[in-house]
Amino acid sequence: MKRGFLLAEETLKMILALISIGILAFLLFSLYGSRQDAAERELAEETLGHIVQEINAGATQVEIYNPEGWWLISWPHEGLIPNSCSNLGWGDCLCIFEKRFWTYTGYDVEKYSEDSTEGVCLEVSSMISLEGGDDGLGEVKIVNPPLVLSIEHGEEIVVRKN
Repeated sequence: MKRGFLLAEETLKMILALISIGILAFLLFSLYGSRQDAAERELAEETLGHIVQEINAGATQVEIYNPEGWWLISWPHEGLIPNSCSNLGWGDCLCIFEKRFWTYTGYDVEKYSEDSTEGVCLEVSSMISLEGGDDGLGEVKIVNPPLVLSIEHGEEIVVRKN
């Protein structure tokens, strides 16, 4: 009788230990994921600042390296602008987002507005037209860095993917 009691007690201890290890592993992965997201957002801010700085300096070309897989989008696009820009009173802005909210009917601006915490936007002094996206839309995906963008200055600034 005593042997069965000890076996149940040890089994319970093992189950509790496994649950504790599982919780610790989950917390560690969550912490790592949040730090990784913060680092990518910081890279996005720096990249966007670099692009706007080069445009304002009159450069004809800019290279960007990070964050790979993110989308560079110029607003307004087809008359639409996300709340992350319009709430600040910006008429023209350049944004970089991790996700792409494109549907068959066009951009889902509400999704860009809701998920503006996942992206970064900066006001620009004049309309920027992005060209050279894979599907002809006013956006460019950062793939195979370095991504070289050529800049044409005129009435409207045209940024083209090379």
